[in-house]
Amino acid sequence: MDSFVAIDLEYSDASRLPLRLGLVEVRERVVVARHGFWFRVVGRPWHFTGTGHHYDNMFLRGEQLTEDVYAGSPYIVDAWPAIDAIIAGRLVVAHGAGLDFARVRAGFDAHGAPWPALQYTCSLSIAKKVWKPWHRSGANHTLDELSTHVFPEKGLLETRYNVCHDAVEDAEACAEVILAAMRETGTATLDELIAHTGTRTWRMEANQCQTSKGWVERGYSRARPVANVPYGLNRHPGLQVAAYLEIRAQWRGDPGILDERRVPRPEDPWPDGCPDCRVCRCWRLSPPLGRPE
Repeated sequence: MDSFVAIDLEYSDASRLPLRLGLVEVRERVVVARHGFWFRVVGRPWHFTGTGHHYDNMFLRGEQLTEDVYAGSPYIVDAWPAIDAIIAGRLVVAHGAGLDFARVRAGFDAHGAPWPALQYTCSLSIAKKVWKPWHRSGANHTLDELSTHVFPEKGLLETRYNVCHDAVEDAEACAEVILAAMRETGTATLDELIAHTGTRTWRMEANQCQTSKGWVERGYSRARPVANVPYGLNRHPGLQVAAYLEIRAQWRGDPGILDERRVPRPEDPWPDGCPDCRVCRCWRLSPPLGRPE
């Protein structure tokens, strides 16, 4: 039985840590299930998730993210067992897979956790092999362009207005790209399509990931830092302390890494509050997550 899972990942602010994941299951060329997960981003208070002034067009379609939903959402490392049960060892497809899975790895790195094991391929690479550009620019294999020109009858992304970020609908569009490519090439399975187009699959493992540039090893360096808090959070001492304590509390790796990065500890000196701040108020009035009694 030919079966695969298409995904789409949306992320928060400049850190690009996972915030929303959409998954669509396909069996025998039919979409059989759709799933959506919100993630709480470690070290990112609600006002610094990138859903406000950082990206004014974030999540204008589909299920809306609210402060209550964000506060009650799991971290990606805690949600992944449920996600892994949906994937169930099948090949995963993403449109621009290199970027999406780099952000999955970043989400696990933020917790010091090993990467999930899976195999994936890229629907964007397949689309470029199957359909010639229909604009001179050549930059027209995006999901909205493919939805408009290749499978308009599916009615996907019709109210887009150049706005992305409904992960579930985007994941379904990704799945339809694969199904349309199979019809166009006369291939019966995803494996046959990959072989026909000369594209390939990659593997992610606990401590390394195969990419178009070779294997990437899990680790921390200046190029891949850990425990960064959002830009501007230093102006809100209460939220800044809460963010660092959340990072400490949710760290699953070697605590020595956080010590090397000088991530504050609960016993370190506390800053003064910011009682006049409309964003976080004063941490003395509204204690942040992890503040010791």
